[in-house]
Amino acid sequence: AQTGTISIPVDYKTAVSDYKVLSSFSALAPPAAPSGDSSEKDASSEEDACSEKKRTPKDADAFVTTLELTPHHGRTHQLRVHCSEGLGAPIVGDNRYGSHIPPESHGLLLAAVGLSFTHPVTGEQVN
Repeated sequence: AQTGTISIPVDYKTAVSDYKVLSSFSALAPPAAPSGDSSEKDASSEEDACSEKKRTPKDADAFVTTLELTPHHGRTHQLRVHCSEGLGAPIVGDNRYGSHIPPESHGLLLAAVGLSFTHPVTGEQVN
């Protein structure tokens, strides 16, 4: 699977997110059945996001990609900015950052599947 790190400031502040491509398919064709058991994946601090991506500005085929995203900072709109500007693939339904699919069709297709942080007073890891 394709993985990487996006480091683009958000509101002039440091913002870093890791990503992993889980699947990608043409929005005009149905997705292939997933392979393997999805329960094996550790998603404790990751978020899933479906994003649309066009191959080139001239292509009419939209592609939908499912990502695991791990933000290392908690900036407002961090994942939305990183998908749109860092990957060139805005989150489906995110008309603020460039999605071509109207939000009323699906809403913003971004969901948290886990949350983890260091407690500011005790220093303990909270999941």
